[in-house]
Amino acid sequence: MKISIDERLEKFVEKSVEDGFSRSASEIVEVGLRLIEARDAALSRARQRLERSIANGCDISQSEMDDALDATTAELKSKGY
Repeated sequence: MKISIDERLEKFVEKSVEDGFSRSASEIVEVGLRLIEARDAALSRARQRLERSIANGCDISQSEMDDALDATTAELKSKGY
């Protein structure tokens, strides 16, 4: 697979490899893709919970939904978002 990135990101990748943060550009791309995958999964879980609540006549309170969204936000922040 061949990818293209802008100059700013290319410099970031090069510096990350030079500084020993990563062994290769491929490794950096893999880490980035895993982060996107984790973010999408967390958002999907939050969306599913909201959709279930709506389908059940809003069976959870606003406070419970806020708590679920706060938990999703905390999860994403812990993963670098």
